[in-house]
Amino acid sequence: MSWNTLMRLGIAGCIFVCGPAARAQNRAYIRIKELPVVRFEWECTKLEQYPKAKLDRIVRPLLPRDWPPQSTYGDRAYVFDLNGDGINEYFVPLYCGGTGNCFWAILGTNPKRLLGEFSGESVFVHKRIGRWSRLSIATHEGASYSGIYTYSFQKGRYRSFGKYIITSAYEHDFPRTLLTVEPLCVPDYVPGSIHP
Repeated sequence: MSWNTLMRLGIAGCIFVCGPAARAQNRAYIRIKELPVVRFEWECTKLEQYPKAKLDRIVRPLLPRDWPPQSTYGDRAYVFDLNGDGINEYFVPLYCGGTGNCFWAILGTNPKRLLGEFSGESVFVHKRIGRWSRLSIATHEGASYSGIYTYSFQKGRYRSFGKYIITSAYEHDFPRTLLTVEPLCVPDYVPGSIHP
C-alpha cells in the first residue's frame, strides 16, 4: 500500500471513530454556542447595587418564610443590561444553600417586573444574538459534578429550554465555551487559573 492510501485510510478511520462522539457532544452543547461575556456568582452581588425603593415590593413576596435569616438575602444584586436598551436588569439572590447554589430572581425596573427565576451557583451571560442575552446556569451537584441549564427570554420571561446537562470533573466535559470568561469578582479566585 502506498503512503497516500494509508493516510486516507487513517483519516477515514478517525472520522468514523471520532465523528459520532464529536457530534454527540456538539448536539448536547448546541444551545451554548454563544460565547459568554460575563460570569458571576453570589460573591459578585453588592448591597449598593440593589435599588430597594424600586424592587422591594416585587422581591419581598419571593423570599421564603421558613429559611434561616443567615441564608436569606433579597437585599443585594448583580446588574447587567440583558437586552441592550441601556437600562440594567438585576440578578437578586433570594436565598442560598450550603453548597453555593442560590435561588435567584431576575428583575427589571422599566417597567418594574419579574423577568425570571432560577437556581444555581454560577451564572454565564452570553453575548446577545437576539434581543435578549441567553443565560447558562451551572449548579453545584456534588464534589465533582455540575449541572447546566440554559435559559432564553420567551414570552416576557426567562425560561429554561433544552436538555439539562450533567458534567463531571472526572470526564473533563464542562463546555469549553463557558470557560472563556474568568470570574474576577470571586474573592479567592486566582487570575489565569482557568484556561479554555
